Amino acid sequence: MKTNSEIRLAAREALKGKWGGVIVPTLVYFVLMGVIAAISGSESSLLSLVYIILQIGVVLPLGFGFVMMFLNFVRDGQQPAVGNMFVAFNETYYKKAVVTMLLVNVYTFLWMLLLIVPGIIKAIDYSMTAMILAENPDLKPNEAIDRSAAMMRGHRMTLFLMILGCVGLCILSAILLFIPLLWIVPYYQTVLAKFYLELKNEQAA
Repeated sequence: MKTNSEIRLAAREALKGKWGGVIVPTLVYFVLMGVIAAISGSESSLLSLVYIILQIGVVLPLGFGFVMMFLNFVRDGQQPAVGNMFVAFNETYYKKAVVTMLLVNVYTFLWMLLLIVPGIIKAIDYSMTAMILAENPDLKPNEAIDRSAAMMRGHRMTLFLMILGCVGLCILSAILLFIPLLWIVPYYQTVLAKFYLELKNEQAA
């Protein structure tokens, strides 16, 4: 398997000359997330209920579609587009995406209640779930989650160090009002897709 440095280099190579194409859907994604997050600040019980419904029925499948969009970009060379983020809003993926990603969040939250470290470990274990489900829509939610955990065995620290670099850049982006996130987020989504495909190829060998 390639090293983290090699995977990051491969991601930068894949994005050369295509930054405009990935920044636009990322910006739209941020705007949509911002609009939904704004509802959470309301003291209205009705709007609070609407926020919960939107979190489950819109944010979860939209996040799944965002991940899948970059997987398709890395694997097939399909240029990211705004419409691609809504790929989960169909009969094939919608229910599976909502249930699976909801379970991932619930399981991670429950582990976090025990201790932070086990929660982080489980979050890493579940990190490949969306991409596994994207490629295998017939899997049951827990099957996709279990397959992700199995895939990450022996690779947790590698991915943790990769994510740590992303977190550091995100924190530094605050200096520039988080505007660099328009580049950081698609870059690391590309990196994660590359990482997933490396793991997949390693296990298939």
